[in-house]
Amino acid sequence: MLISLLVGAFAAEPPCRITWAELAPKLDGIDAAWGISTDTFRAGMTTVSAQLPCLTEAIPPEHAARIHRAKGLEAFVDRDLDRARAAFAAAKAADPAYSFPVTMVPMGNPVRTLYDASTTSGATVPLPPPAKGAVRLDGIVSRARTIDRATLFQLERQPAVETRWLAPGDPAPAYRQRGQGFRLPLLLAGVAAAGAGTALYVVADGLGTNPPPIDSQADLDALGAQNHGLLFGAGGLGMAAAGCLTTAFVWGRW
Repeated sequence: MLISLLVGAFAAEPPCRITWAELAPKLDGIDAAWGISTDTFRAGMTTVSAQLPCLTEAIPPEHAARIHRAKGLEAFVDRDLDRARAAFAAAKAADPAYSFPVTMVPMGNPVRTLYDASTTSGATVPLPPPAKGAVRLDGIVSRARTIDRATLFQLERQPAVETRWLAPGDPAPAYRQRGQGFRLPLLLAGVAAAGAGTALYVVADGLGTNPPPIDSQADLDALGAQNHGLLFGAGGLGMAAAGCLTTAFVWGRW
């Protein structure tokens, strides 16, 4: 059985990999099929959508714009105009100088009208910094994701690149964040320090409320010193707990 498992593991199909040079001709075919054969266009988009996560290299904004335009055309065919607007707005932001050739999309065509009217508010939300590598959004190293347009997300962790096309509202792929490995120890240390500090404070309060028998000034001075030491220790542990917990919660968010 062990031998079979090992053989199966080594014989398993490796992760898919595709370069931009291999993906670009498929986008050319999609453009060529637009307005001529809906079936060919849909088949081409199915292939591109399946292979896009296999893209193994970071791409510049103009290439990201090509993917957004194809996604916008697909959404238009599916009569999902909101999704089409989100994709076209992303394409325009990534490649502002582009205009559909009239041979592909004639003047006055609804697609051209929708493309020209697609805008974005520019509002963004920050993505957390990765533990390794960099986040690229629409071909640019950035962690500011625009909320009301599509996004071509790429996570560069050389030599690997993870690629996803995201519609507005789609969550970004999960990835290990900067400092994530230290958060749990910091949280545990913070909780432990808070517990120990609380225990010292309770003991100090008990000494003040129910002191032991005092027979001399020396006993009183010793009790005061002990009480002050417990309160000082409780305060120090409280500050340590606050520091650990604060660091654990904010680590990796800058």
